[in-house]
Amino acid sequence: MNHAYMLCRPYWRCYFPNTQAVIYVVDSSDTDRMSIAKDEFHAILEVLIRTGTVYNHLCELADD
Repeated sequence: MNHAYMLCRPYWRCYFPNTQAVIYVVDSSDTDRMSIAKDEFHAILEVLIRTGTVYNHLCELADD
């Protein structure tokens, strides 16, 4: 995983004030990083709930 990208992740919460929507996209075929994606989503969701931001969680099942 890109090291610079990992360094930026803690700053995501700085962008949440006045946020009207969050779209979180996960590549379901990338099973190696699925647990990382889950942990990141839960961290983002925790902030959204705490700040009262409206969110919508959409999932699509991948066809194998």
